[in-house]
Amino acid sequence: PLPDGRTAITIGDVAGKGMPAALLMARLYSSTRLQLLTSTTPAQAISRLNAEIASSGLGHRFITFLCMVLDPRTHELRVVNAGHLPPILRSKDGVISSFGKELASLPLGIVPDLEYQEMSVQLVAGDTVVAFTDGATEAMNADLNQYPPMAGWPALREAVAAKIETLHGRRYDAGSEITITAGATQAILTAILATVHAGDEV
Repeated sequence: PLPDGRTAITIGDVAGKGMPAALLMARLYSSTRLQLLTSTTPAQAISRLNAEIASSGLGHRFITFLCMVLDPRTHELRVVNAGHLPPILRSKDGVISSFGKELASLPLGIVPDLEYQEMSVQLVAGDTVVAFTDGATEAMNADLNQYPPMAGWPALREAVAAKIETLHGRRYDAGSEITITAGATQAILTAILATVHAGDEV
């Protein structure tokens, strides 16, 4: 909580492991609050934080970092993204989208004098915001296999469905019949998962 009633939510991921990474995360924890308390905007706070981390003397390390400041009186969420995975917004009517990617910049600790930008998101009652690290996107099941990828950005699937209908007169359901893949390997996996079922001989 901040003194003026706003709430700051931050999430970060330090590159590397061991004592140096732990020390850097400990420093990040205390410095983030100080910069938020002494800066006029979240963007200014993260810009100052970046300059401090870049001069930390803990080696060539960087931190992906996401800072969100929520004003509970106005429901405004101000977001600064320093190379982190973009947060996801699930609106009260069930629409899911990511936000903040267009203004995302480099992780902390790379360019000392970098000026970060922020964006504003207006929330309404019933909206849900999810922030996460790659521990979620790279999670594995009990057999040590990564979970299959998501079907792709909903807006892109809708655009593909509309294009197919325009060109070929066929309407496909964007939610259940169209999958966007990041490359050939993922496409092969998607095809296998769509056609091979439990008990099939492969």
